[in-house]
Amino acid sequence: MAETILSNQGTWRAATGPAGTALVNGKRRDYPGFCRRPHGLGRRCGIGVPAWLVSLYYAPMFSFRTIASPLQPAARLRRLRVLPTMPWLQASAALLAAALLAGQALAQTVEHTEIARLLQGGQAAQALSLAQRAIEAAPRDPQLQFLKANAELALGQTQAADASLTQLTQTYPELPEPWNNLAVIRAGQGRLDEAQRLLQEALRNNPDYAQAHANLADVLVQQAVQHLHSAQQLAPQASTAQRLQALQQALQATTGSSAPPPAAAPAKP
Repeated sequence: MAETILSNQGTWRAATGPAGTALVNGKRRDYPGFCRRPHGLGRRCGIGVPAWLVSLYYAPMFSFRTIASPLQPAARLRRLRVLPTMPWLQASAALLAAALLAGQALAQTVEHTEIARLLQGGQAAQALSLAQRAIEAAPRDPQLQFLKANAELALGQTQAADASLTQLTQTYPELPEPWNNLAVIRAGQGRLDEAQRLLQEALRNNPDYAQAHANLADVLVQQAVQHLHSAQQLAPQASTAQRLQALQQALQATTGSSAPPPAAAPAKP
């Protein structure tokens, strides 16, 4: 289940996921709030992760295709616009009510469900406060950390969300979703090269992660537009102008919005 909302520059996609346990190098490792194999969340671990938000959505549950189970958790999506300058990438923050791993249902904690409910209801400040308290009690819960980052994004605390997601990529580097969502933030800041690298890292962890493939394609298209603009400014040619126009028309047809001229890249911290 997915909705699509187009900003004045297009759409972007990002992610989260369910809970579970995995065997890593022969050792049992629990991931409260995430369902994954050693190759990362988003692989077929009893659940197929769908396409998510545009700009940023929050919902307690999404429709998931399950393996060897009839469970189909689903709920209506509630729109929440975040980072309106992002062209296309889509960020996601869905929380499963239950997940399947090895044929067993794993329920979310009360905190997971309540934080997701607050986010869905537009109460991001309360969600952030609850997430922070819950993390104090369960500092190794990646789902709580991910929900905290989503609440920070909803409040416009981009720098804090960036830091939270960066910490997740360092602590749980095999999870592709934090890499994907971090790429959404960097792309929204015009840091397309960094966004490309982050998305490639997400795909290295899970080559079957369709959402990251779509986001990477959007980043590459943006880069292509920038290079064509630069080429036309440096050496104006009719053929370059035609290619640029064709690309922008294709973007208009697929996203409802053509890519804007490239802005100056912000200084790196």
